[in-house]
Amino acid sequence: DNLTFKNNSTELVKISQTGGLNLATSGGHITASGNISASGYFEGDRKFKIPTTTAGNTGGADVVYFGSTVEMAPTVAGAIYYFNSSGEWVNSDASAAATGTGLLAVARGTAVTDGLVVRGMVTLVTDAGTIGDKLYLSTAPQRAQSSAPTATGQIVRIIGYCVDSSNHQVYFNPDNTWVELT
Repeated sequence: DNLTFKNNSTELVKISQTGGLNLATSGGHITASGNISASGYFEGDRKFKIPTTTAGNTGGADVVYFGSTVEMAPTVAGAIYYFNSSGEWVNSDASAAATGTGLLAVARGTAVTDGLVVRGMVTLVTDAGTIGDKLYLSTAPQRAQSSAPTATGQIVRIIGYCVDSSNHQVYFNPDNTWVELT
């Protein structure tokens, strides 16, 4: 038999004998606190929006919560970091392969526990370009820029696109390929 919970005549929850679960929601939203896990396929659209103008804020993103910072120094919300071989998030820049070719992320707050965006809509600490511009890892630490680096030894790596010309908002999606200028 099925297990059904009702409010008057409205079915709220139904668990079928085969393990299926149906939920009736108010306004089409399901809210939960704590962890949610599932197996199988996800069907649906991930929705991204332009984030608020506060550095580090997101409008839909893939966020990681691992690693540390050098000597537990605080991160800067909206700044770009790379994950080094010691398991630390350190300042990224395009000045050399060591600081510009690894896993990149944008800090959401002042600690790794606030999360680091590895892909998605995020607000950077500074403006990087004009709406629609390709963004490159900058030669200035923790920054993006709208023009490719040009000096010998620098790294050319597209890291996303500008989605707002004056409010620091970008689609952050670092390319896995890069070029070291010679």
